[in-house]
Amino acid sequence: MKHLKQEFDKLTLKEFVMYTIAAVGQIAAIVLVFMAMVFEPKGQIHSSVLYFYAEACMFTSLLFGISAHYSSELQKFKDNITEFIKGKKNETNS
Repeated sequence: MKHLKQEFDKLTLKEFVMYTIAAVGQIAAIVLVFMAMVFEPKGQIHSSVLYFYAEACMFTSLLFGISAHYSSELQKFKDNITEFIKGKKNETNS
């Protein structure tokens, strides 16, 4: 748990918002899938429409979360490379 807390504290506001929206989208999709399978439709909306919308929400939030994850990993990689290059410059100047 301590590791998760440390990783959560490292998130920027943008990353926090992105992960939150992705999680909310996933939860909404799961609820809609459950509703489409359990409840009888009232009116013109067929349960397959709810199921399709839920699948679209799930896929969208999945892509959103993956994009946010790899964007942050790319930034960490760039920071590590920059630090490495600065370290090499300092070694040659010494």
